[in-house]
Formats: sequence, C-alpha cells, structure tokens
Amino acid sequence: MRKIHVDTLVVGAGIAGSTTAKYLLDGGQSVFLASARDLDVSNSSWAQGGIVYEDKDPASLTKDIQYASQQSSNHDAVDFIVKNGAKAVEDLLIKNLKVPFDKEDDGELSFTKEAAHSKNRIIHISDFTGKGIVEKLHEDLHTKDKLQFRGNVCAIDLITLAHHSLNSQHQYQPSRVMGAYFLDVSKKEIFAVIADRTVLATGGVGQVYSRTTNAPGSFGHGISMAYRIGARVMNLEYVQFHPTVFYKKHTPTFLVSEAVRGEGCELVNEQGQTFMHKYHKDGSLAPRDILSRSIQTEMLEHDQSCVYLDGTSLKDGYFEKRFPFIYKSLMEQGVNPQKDYIPVSPGAHFLCGGIFTNLEGQTSIDGLYAVGEVACTGLHGANRLASTSLLEGATFGIEASKSILKDKSLEKIKEFDIPDWVSPDSEPDVKLILHDLAMVQNTMWNYTGLIRSERKLQRARSLIRELKSEVDDFYGDCRVTRDLLDLRNAVQAALLIINAASRNKSSMGCHFRSD
Repeated sequence: MRKIHVDTLVVGAGIAGSTTAKYLLDGGQSVFLASARDLDVSNSSWAQGGIVYEDKDPASLTKDIQYASQQSSNHDAVDFIVKNGAKAVEDLLIKNLKVPFDKEDDGELSFTKEAAHSKNRIIHISDFTGKGIVEKLHEDLHTKDKLQFRGNVCAIDLITLAHHSLNSQHQYQPSRVMGAYFLDVSKKEIFAVIADRTVLATGGVGQVYSRTTNAPGSFGHGISMAYRIGARVMNLEYVQFHPTVFYKKHTPTFLVSEAVRGEGCELVNEQGQTFMHKYHKDGSLAPRDILSRSIQTEMLEHDQSCVYLDGTSLKDGYFEKRFPFIYKSLMEQGVNPQKDYIPVSPGAHFLCGGIFTNLEGQTSIDGLYAVGEVACTGLHGANRLASTSLLEGATFGIEASKSILKDKSLEKIKEFDIPDWVSPDSEPDVKLILHDLAMVQNTMWNYTGLIRSERKLQRARSLIRELKSEVDDFYGDCRVTRDLLDLRNAVQAALLIINAASRNKSSMGCHFRSD
C-alpha cells in the first residue's frame, strides 16, 4: 500500500480547507489537499448569496448574529469573527486573491441585505459568490510547489496511534491523529496519507435529507470519522433548513438565494397573497428558521406542495442581471421570474453544530483540527445568520493554519508505521446502497426535519439504529467504494442528529419540538 508523508493533511477543498492549505503552504509546510468529488464540487462552490464584510459597524453585526441564534451563540466565537472577519475578507479575498466582487457604478463595492441583517453588509459576485471565491483560491493553490492536490479521493478512516500503529507502546499514549486512509475512486486503490496534523473541512450533512441545497457527497463524512475515534461533537440537532429551494416534481433542487428576497422579492401563496407578516414582523426577511417553519405551516394548512416568490415587481431585466445563474436555471424549468411566480419550499441547508473546536480549530483529539461547516465553535448557536458561512470558512481557516504553524507541542513520532488496508473482494450491491440511502433521507426528512416530536424521533431512532447495524455488517463484508462510504457515514451522521434532537427537549432556532 502506498504511503504519502506530508506535514499536514487537509480533507475538503471548499473555502475552509483551501484557505487553510494556502496559509500552511505560504508558511513553508508540505500539504496534501483532498476532495472526495471533483475539485470544484463543494458546498462553498454552491454558495450563492455572498459574504459578510462589516468593517464599519461591528457592534451591529454582533447584535444580528446573536439575534438570529436567539442569543445562543458562543460569545467568544462571535467576538472573534466580528473582530477578524473583515480583515480576512480584505487581506485574503480582496487584496491577495483579487476576487471580482460586484461594484457599483462609482467603483465602490456593491452591498446587499439578507434575512435577519439590520443593514446592507454582504458583498457578492452576482449569484455565484462561492464559486468565484473557490476558483480564485484554487488558482492560487495550483502555483504552490509543496502541495499535492487530489480530487476524487475519499477519506475512509482517520489514522490514530492507538488504533493503527504497529508499535504496541503507542496504545499507551494520548489519542493522536496521524493522517487518514483514502480510496482513489478512479484507480480503485487504497492509500494512506501520514501527517503530523490533519484538518477536516468536509462540509455538512444536507444529503442525509431527501431535500437539500447541499452538493453531492455532503453526508457528514468528517463528523462520522471524528466521532468514530472519540472526538467530541455538539449541537448536531441544529440543522438549518433554507426556506427557498426551487420546487418542481421529478426535478433536481437548486437554491434560490436569500439575496433574492433581500432585493425585494416577496413570499406569496398560490393566490399571490403575502403571508409572512402574520408569522414575523420582518416578513419575508425573517430569520431562516422562522421562515422555513412558517412556509411549512402555510403549505400544510392549505394542502399545497410549495409557496412562491414574487419578483414580478422588480424593474425589467434586473433579475437576470443580478441573479444570472438562478435566472438561467429557472428559465430552463419553464419559469420566467420576470413574469411568473417562483415555486419554492424548504430544504436542508447548513449544520450549525459539528465537531467541537476551540477558536484555533483544535478538536478534543491531538493532531486533529476542523474548520468550516464540519466544525462547531459555537458561532452560529442554534441558527446561522445568512452569509456568515463563507466568512466562517475563511476566517477560521486562517486561524487554524496560524495555530498549526506555531504549535510545537506535538513531537514527530519515531518508528511509526501502520498496517496495509485489507479490503474484502466482494463487490457491494449498488442498488441496495441506493435503497438504504433513500431510506436514511426519507426517514430524516419525515421524522427529524423542520418540526420534531418525541414520537417522530423515536420512530427515526428505531429505523436508523436497525439500518446502521445492517450497514456495519454489509460494510465489513464488501470492498470499499465511494457509494458505500457515503452510506456508512450517512447512517452514522443521521443517528447522531437524531440522538442530539432527542436529548434536547426545548425548542430553539433550527430545533423545533411540537411537543
């Protein structure tokens, strides 16, 4: 089995992982940067709305983050992002990478507003901000000499001294991560990356739900791998649902950005009547958790499959100019947003919890860091403020890299070797895997979705526990494939979410209990 040795392994190539890798490389380290799909497939690349850039009124941003989270955010994390976020955007994105953010006619940055924001403070690149940022990051990374950048390589398990070292004395040392085993999807080969530090930047869990805005592969891989080696996870019940996901039967979903409402589109019912002001004073710009539950309530009360966004009052041509990707996607589905209502309903969007870390990205396990959506600093508490996800990835990616570069507490391990990965020859049944994944997604949507209860959660736990037992046996008997890894980690992540939701008897933010 091939073994690759580097200073730091980074798993995940979205904004958090790519930022971390960039600063580590600039600091002289060798880095292996891995993506389970193509290099341009990540939740970061799919982010539409924009990124918060608040350099004039930090107190108002603090207030808005806490307001969206119902005062449940970690005060230290909020203070950190408010203090350091604008500098990260300016130094990394604007000055260093020269990301082409939209500008007004006078050449100044164009700012927009989204739900629960008290002012316009979000900069953007039309409606594909994440894609524009990640492309610039990857362009920069491809110029680095000490980088190995690989797509379509899937992390299987984290390597720890206690579990994998062939030196029996290492089992008596504190738990420490030393890299990961990987599957090369195209070559169908397994290899290992051995590293002094490992950074998980694998994104969220949206694909464990049947309806989601997340990129393919968002099955909670990082959370599941970290949990299996004993890392602390937290706040996993707080799964944020985006209120406006395009709805059409037998059609792939896509996000209709919150910025669409920020620019003046209103939520309406089938009769064209606005309805959000009866649920919240901010109407169509209420916090996401309230919007999503209100939309679902409206749909249930009127026996409708969706509600609508009305942008017909926008001046002619504005929608196409401001939101070219969404406009093109809608027109392909026969919806002209200049003339037609846009059918939307909620979908799983962002995990506010994750692997517990401090403000430097360090987890509860030596040698293991986590950044971005997979991590939980407590910044979002029970509900995330719009357009803080890209900000979080960039800011904490920079901080994690600084921490790794200055940390001398972990000595290099001598006489460290690991066993070759042994995989059964039996091919897994792809149809069975897809069937089981659909069962996970439907169970989570129906019983651990927007509105939860003890009865629903008990039902979900019973179904997923039984399935996990079967999948564990299935996994042990088959050759490792990407689909099988997706299923294994999806079942684990789903069970963690269900258990967290069951323990939390109170309603707050994204976690709403009808009982």
